[in-house]
Amino acid sequence: MFSKTLSAFPTPRQVPSYTRLSGNIALGCAAVTLLRNRSGNTQPNIANQQVFKRWVGNLLNSINIHTEIVNLQALAPDGLFVANHQSWVDPLVLLRLANFSFIAKQEVANWPIVGGLTQVLDTIYIDRKNKFSVYRSLPDIEHAMRQGARVLVFPEGTTSNTTCPLTFHSMIFETAIQARKNIQALRIEYCDSEGHHLPDVAFVGDDTVMDSLKRILSVKRIYCRIHVLPALSGLSDRKLAALRTRAQILESALKSHAKQYEKH
Repeated sequence: MFSKTLSAFPTPRQVPSYTRLSGNIALGCAAVTLLRNRSGNTQPNIANQQVFKRWVGNLLNSINIHTEIVNLQALAPDGLFVANHQSWVDPLVLLRLANFSFIAKQEVANWPIVGGLTQVLDTIYIDRKNKFSVYRSLPDIEHAMRQGARVLVFPEGTTSNTTCPLTFHSMIFETAIQARKNIQALRIEYCDSEGHHLPDVAFVGDDTVMDSLKRILSVKRIYCRIHVLPALSGLSDRKLAALRTRAQILESALKSHAKQYEKH
């Protein structure tokens, strides 16, 4: 499935990356601890987000991921943003694009690295296995958008190691329709220096975060491109919104594949 066989120990070339990564993780954990209030919660605000965006930049550098934004000028000022989902790295690279309020499954709060980050960034946690729980969270999501937030969700509800996104679940799209906000698709792709898709970043199946990290650090340089696709407005059907945004991501991926094919 993946391009490299992994050793249990870092190679001499990987030692600096592991060292930088360990330092950045320690710094991030310390920051999350300091930002907790007496009740044990974190305090999401703009200052915290800026601090963590800088930390995220350093963290991505330490795991050899370089981020590029395609069509940044088309990014909507607020509304619902949907993206394809390949890895636990996805929320980190998206923070290089803008400050988002994330919608995440409950277990993400306990993930290494990402869990602490999401707690600082005003994340709305939902139990994807319980439709009633998801339904109860819709007013909170709608309210955030009415307040001018950029709310981001991975509507596949899981990760995959392919450039073709899985089916989009449509319930969350209703919040943007009710709030009369734009819905904008973002496509995330991970490539090598020649533009070929890298499955090494994927976090799927029985993977652990450490399994994923080992694969990522086995690659000399990873290029993450975030494609900002045209925003959709005036939609009144959540299922149609899910279909159209998924189609946008598929079309964008096919265009990238065609360009890559033309080079060869």
